[in-house]
Amino acid sequence: MPWWLEQTLQVEQEITPAVILKRLGIAFVFGCVAAGIHRFTCRRTVDGDQPALAATLVLLAVLIALVMLVIGESVARAFSLAGALAIVRFRTVVEDTRDTAFVMFAVISGMAAGTGYFMGPIVCTPVVLLAAWLFRKRPHSLNSPQSRLTIRMASGKTIHPRIGEILTTSVSWHRLSGLSTARGGTALDATYDIELPPAEAVFTLVDELSRIEGVQDVELK
Repeated sequence: MPWWLEQTLQVEQEITPAVILKRLGIAFVFGCVAAGIHRFTCRRTVDGDQPALAATLVLLAVLIALVMLVIGESVARAFSLAGALAIVRFRTVVEDTRDTAFVMFAVISGMAAGTGYFMGPIVCTPVVLLAAWLFRKRPHSLNSPQSRLTIRMASGKTIHPRIGEILTTSVSWHRLSGLSTARGGTALDATYDIELPPAEAVFTLVDELSRIEGVQDVELK
C-alpha cells in the first residue's frame, strides 16, 4: 500500500486543548514579533497603513497555526483545505516588496507554531531582524514630512518636462515612485514621493501642475 494512503487511513493522535492553546499563543507571539520588526525597520513616511499591516501579520500567524492544527497529519484534509482556500482571492496591491517578505515570515512562523516546531522561528527571528535593519529604507530627511503626489494625465501623453521643472523649483526632494493606468486605461497616473513644501507653497504647486497641458487631476496626500 502506498505511504500516502497508509497515512490517510491511520488514526491521528488527539491534540489536547492545552496543546492547542499553547501553539496558538506562541503563534500570536511570533506574529507580534513579525509586526514589531516590520514597524521598527519599515517606518512609513507617506502611507498610514502600518497599523493595518501589523494586525494582518498577527492574524495571519494565528490563523495559519490554526490551519496546521486542523490539517494535522491527514493528507486528505490538507487537499480539502487547499481546495477550499483556493476560492479566496486577494486583490490588495502590496506597494513595498518588503511587506510581502514579512507576510511570508508571519505565515511560516504560524505554520511552525501550528506543527510544534518552535525552534525554527526562534532561530530565524534574529536573522530576519538583522537583515531588515541592515537593508531598511532610509528616508531623505527624518525631520521634514514627506507626501505622495499623484498626477493624472491623458493616456498616450508622456510625462511633460514642465512637471520635473516645477517639482525641482518647488520642493527640495522628489522621486518618481510609480506609474499606473486609471479610468480603464484612458488615463495614466504618475506618482511621486516628495518632501512636503511649506504650507503657503502647496496651493501654488498644485495650481502650476494643474495648468500643464494634458494633466487631468493633481492629488497631494
